[in-house]
Amino acid sequence: MDASRFDALACRLGNRRTVLAGAALLAVTRMSHASEGVQGRKKNRKKRKVCVLAAIRCGGKCVNPRTDARHCGGCGNQCPDGVACVNKVCEESPPA
Repeated sequence: MDASRFDALACRLGNRRTVLAGAALLAVTRMSHASEGVQGRKKNRKKRKVCVLAAIRCGGKCVNPRTDARHCGGCGNQCPDGVACVNKVCEESPPA
């Protein structure tokens, strides 16, 4: 881009100093992103799942503490074998 075109662009966007500062900032930003890729420092951030309704997170999973026999009433509160979790309480089924 020749000087006259640059001056015309600068007049539309503000002034020459503002345009040069913006260009320099863009260059620095691009260089920093490029160096992250070269060094392998790009962070892989997994999005954390959001539990819905009455569910809570236990051991990386969403569970319903009202009905889950392994997390009855809270994480790690496991009901004994053959006992169901009903409304956050371990309850034995009545005999048939």
